[in-house]
Amino acid sequence: MSYKNKYPLLSNECWLRQKYVEEKFTTKEIAKLVGGSTREAVFYSLKKFKIDRVFRFPELQNKEWLYQKYEIEKQSTPGIAELVGCSSGAVANALKLFRIKIRNISDARIVAGFESHYSKLNDANWLREKYITEGLSTKKICKMSGAKTPNSVRQSLIRYGIPVRSISDGLTLNREDDGFTLDLDVINGCLLGDGFLGVWNKQSNSSYPCFCKKNIYRDHVEWVGKIIFPNNWKTRIKKCEEWRPKLKNKKYIIYQLRSLSHKELLPLYRKWYPEQSGFKKIVPADIEINEIVLLHWFLDDGSSHLRIRKYKNHWTQKKKQIRIVFCSESFIKKDQEMLCDKIHKQFPVLTPNLHKVKFGAGYRIGIPQSQAQTFFDIIGPSPVPSLGYKWK
Repeated sequence: MSYKNKYPLLSNECWLRQKYVEEKFTTKEIAKLVGGSTREAVFYSLKKFKIDRVFRFPELQNKEWLYQKYEIEKQSTPGIAELVGCSSGAVANALKLFRIKIRNISDARIVAGFESHYSKLNDANWLREKYITEGLSTKKICKMSGAKTPNSVRQSLIRYGIPVRSISDGLTLNREDDGFTLDLDVINGCLLGDGFLGVWNKQSNSSYPCFCKKNIYRDHVEWVGKIIFPNNWKTRIKKCEEWRPKLKNKKYIIYQLRSLSHKELLPLYRKWYPEQSGFKKIVPADIEINEIVLLHWFLDDGSSHLRIRKYKNHWTQKKKQIRIVFCSESFIKKDQEMLCDKIHKQFPVLTPNLHKVKFGAGYRIGIPQSQAQTFFDIIGPSPVPSLGYKWK
């Protein structure tokens, strides 16, 4: 049964407005008048006829008066409610009705002159000294002040206008340095291959990326680690196991090189993993190709093999016919064409082209067999024994 049939008085707008607005009956009192209905039934009818609590109090219908008290005089909603003789909820409804922005909890506490239960957190100078000058974390200040949680410290910092660090800034503050060196040629070469940049929050500028690469050959990972972490490379390499479903679920031992999160990697992350691509890796338009970039890319995703041709019903191998290919199918065709143009522009003796494949983007970058030796002359000999097989 509907409220209209069960409680006829609740369908009478004039009667409801008279009781609620003019006579200032509460919803509980109106519920008793209509024969024991619930407060929810009264609320439903008030909402149906758009009878708001604001209309019960003349002051709350005056936008200028309300703005003066809330914005100019900086009074709180409970303070205004006490002046009017209503609830703070009615004041909040009036503010929303006139589109006056309601303060957040932190701002409201500042206006109300809120003080912490912990005396040290009420001392702005002490807080600034510990947090800004000494660079202590909210967790350490929490212990020093006797507070229960670091959030109490954070609220006090906000209350006194002390800038609060982002999560990344807090994690990187006073940490032991990993000795990271931003070598763009090495990192760009690795990012063209198996390397990647990882970040906790892809959309936030306060979340800093870390650089990572993996390989089954330890000497390769160590060689890259010595370049990026010249004084601390041993601590940045970790041995771990990895399951590879594509290879019959076999378990492999791999070696992982990983940096700590660094703010200077953020611009690089925005280029390689832009929001427009759904944060998927692309090739930046401003990437510069040189022999170092080519070397690291070839070590990661390059391969070479001697061409084998059929001659008089027998398979024979023709010497000095080497096919060099980059496994670039994870990049779209347009990006691969751009890479070919950049390689040719930097090294006119090389004319890379695209070869069709049946997976990924459908194309891979290849170096003509007549230019194979020229390519090896450009990148130099293999820097690690484990990958020497790629040099034919």
